[in-house]
Amino acid sequence: MKKNMLKKKYLILATALLSLAACEKQPGGQGEPIPMAVEVALDGTKAGVTVGDLADFYLQVNCPSDAAYSYFVHVTKATDGSWQTDKPMFWRDETTPVTYCAAWSGLITLADLGGLQLPTSHIFTPALFADGEDMNLLKAQVHPLYFTLGDLLMLKPTTTKFSDTADGKLTIELTHALSILQIELTLGEKFYMYTSSTTANPVVELKVNSMPLTYHFTPSTGTVTPVAGSEGDIMPYPVSYTPGTATVKAAKAVYKAFVVPGTYAPGALTLSLRIGNGNYTWTNNKPIVLASGQSATLPVSVATPYFYYSLINIDPDLASVDMGEVTIGGVTKHLKWATCNMGAEHPWDYGGYYAWGAILPQTKYDFEDSPFMQTGKNSWEYYTKYTIADGQTEAIWYDGYGQFIGDGKTSFADYLYVDDAARQIWGGSWRIPTDDEWSALRDTEKYSWEWKTNYNGSGKNGMLVTRKEGTGPCAGNSIFLPAAGYHALSAGSIDGEGTYGYYWSSSLAPSNSQGAMSTKFSSGGVGHTNSLRRTGCSIRPVTD
Repeated sequence: MKKNMLKKKYLILATALLSLAACEKQPGGQGEPIPMAVEVALDGTKAGVTVGDLADFYLQVNCPSDAAYSYFVHVTKATDGSWQTDKPMFWRDETTPVTYCAAWSGLITLADLGGLQLPTSHIFTPALFADGEDMNLLKAQVHPLYFTLGDLLMLKPTTTKFSDTADGKLTIELTHALSILQIELTLGEKFYMYTSSTTANPVVELKVNSMPLTYHFTPSTGTVTPVAGSEGDIMPYPVSYTPGTATVKAAKAVYKAFVVPGTYAPGALTLSLRIGNGNYTWTNNKPIVLASGQSATLPVSVATPYFYYSLINIDPDLASVDMGEVTIGGVTKHLKWATCNMGAEHPWDYGGYYAWGAILPQTKYDFEDSPFMQTGKNSWEYYTKYTIADGQTEAIWYDGYGQFIGDGKTSFADYLYVDDAARQIWGGSWRIPTDDEWSALRDTEKYSWEWKTNYNGSGKNGMLVTRKEGTGPCAGNSIFLPAAGYHALSAGSIDGEGTYGYYWSSSLAPSNSQGAMSTKFSSGGVGHTNSLRRTGCSIRPVTD
């Protein structure tokens, strides 16, 4: 009996010791669980995902001194807004430190042809946290959902212990691991006359070119590095557009895109955009640092509406064709004709339509829109510039006594080309040809004019003008003039597209001040005509 009682006493003592050991092994010494306080830091990115958007993330907690208190959990948001884990987590005690990190990434899946499915988050594993993985940046970030789900959140490794926290809460402050490039595009005042009738953004396309599209993300170290050879174009998300007003004519368009962090050397960061028929590029000329979790604002200004293909930045030998020697007004010279219309990228493109004396294309072509029209007037009698004594005494270039009081100017050269679109936009010695220069090109002894249908497979019709054989060293040289038609109506519709070509000269009509001379052609032949100055015609510049 005494022996059994002794055994029982030892058994109770051993059980008590085991219980005590188990209590000491309980987290925190008091069984303290690990609650969480979750935030998403903006870090100036104005990025898509906020703590309100976030529904889940992955968390790794490492207790170096006791693996039993190390965890890898999937954290999800409950309906009441609290954060729950797929397994319980506990502090070991008040003084044992833990190191923790976290990550979240969006994932978009597309049904075959059924549109967007419900977006889900990327699935991380302990191995991916430790070794990292290659992840892809979204190229098309144009939709707000695409932009938001293209985000990448992380918490860099952070060390703390129970005694350093408030009520044992583990602070999870997720930051944006990628960089935000915020593009603030300003369209200069000269755009206003073409955009004042609409609040729509005139930017047709904007891309950030040749950016890394794949990056290696390692959550356990909080590093994001670009993967070489993955470059491609990113289409940013259009955030806002503020049209110009009569007071502040400059318009502003804001875009933003997630990009891979890094230092971009001069020439490595390029923007390309298209406004109307105009193509623009911007390239950095000094290093740009795009830091993880930060937003870099890139202000870009477009001062002049290039509704044409600018030949300024092209080899002049490729931009023009020497059509040979001509004699005009007793002066013999070589004229070089541009290979494209103003506003065109290829010889067969129509390009822009210009009223006579207008520097830029217009949205409509009524008299009131015509250059040099008296303010508030909408009739041919009210031109204030380039007027001759044409006998139209009802016009304002005559006084009440029938005396001519106009300026007597008949060509853009008379005002030193300030009203010549080619000189003002292309610069250099480019200018609109005079009527005499067009007449020289129409000389059938030196030039052939051949109507072409579907020129070079472009789908465009027009005239191929070629220097004839035996007329000098430039024989065989040619230019193509597309039959772009013309704008003649207030509504701005194009007439004669593919059938007629109308090309402005810089010469006022010799018979009246309401018209200017243009070269007109169709499949039936070529000649020149007196066109109303308000008409929208093509421009093919020349240079000496």
